[in-house]
Amino acid sequence: FKHTYLQIFPRNCQTLKSHDDGEFDKLTRVLLFLQPDLLTAWNIRRKLIKKRSLKILYEIKFSELVLQLKPKSSSTFNYREWLFKNLSLYVPITEFNPRSEEKIQYELDLTLKCSQKYDRNYYAWSHRAWIIRELTVEYSNENLYSLICQDLNKTKSYLESNISDYSCCNYRHYLFKKINNMSIPYEERYWKLLINELQFIDEMLKIYNEKESFVLHRRAVLSFIFQFRPNALSLCETVQKTLSKFNQNNLDIFSSKSIQFL
Repeated sequence: FKHTYLQIFPRNCQTLKSHDDGEFDKLTRVLLFLQPDLLTAWNIRRKLIKKRSLKILYEIKFSELVLQLKPKSSSTFNYREWLFKNLSLYVPITEFNPRSEEKIQYELDLTLKCSQKYDRNYYAWSHRAWIIRELTVEYSNENLYSLICQDLNKTKSYLESNISDYSCCNYRHYLFKKINNMSIPYEERYWKLLINELQFIDEMLKIYNEKESFVLHRRAVLSFIFQFRPNALSLCETVQKTLSKFNQNNLDIFSSKSIQFL
């Protein structure tokens, strides 16, 4: 690592200028496989792309390979997001469309693989939220709702096997809020999703006996429920059963309109 690093960052600036783009490509590849959070190396590769010395599609594959080795590299996820944002400047959309259903699904699968390799992978889940936020802007509400429901099912299966991964719970909060921001026709669907989530949490708590990640997740879902329908306690038997486990002080906290959980 030190030998390669000194070849890129020598004390003598003239030596630095003597490297050609091909050498920078090779040297930064070695450095990033060893230390993927070296921001300067990623920035050099950004410059090579802008000079068209590197193919951007190659970089998408290269960054994926880095993530296979280092699945919790925040710099690699950030670089990957930069690639997708700038892709249209270098490649026709007919050749590679990052907003296509196939590419979005592939990227979602990649983040899930990274989370499975390194649990509680905050950076992978943050990138997953970025995908939903940035790559689905052209989706209709119905298509977006369908994608979110599919993702809720996938991440539910993941959460059942990774019960301590609160980053996954937090991502699910993001998906619920995304649906809540949709138009009126989705209100009833949103309500049903929240109640189903509450039932799922209660089932998991029966098995894992007040596991902290699910206790916190339950608190968030309850806050969503009372923000959405302040009279939820009188409307839903599932909410009544869940809140029967709390004392009056906790109930007052959950039912308060002023609660701002997230």
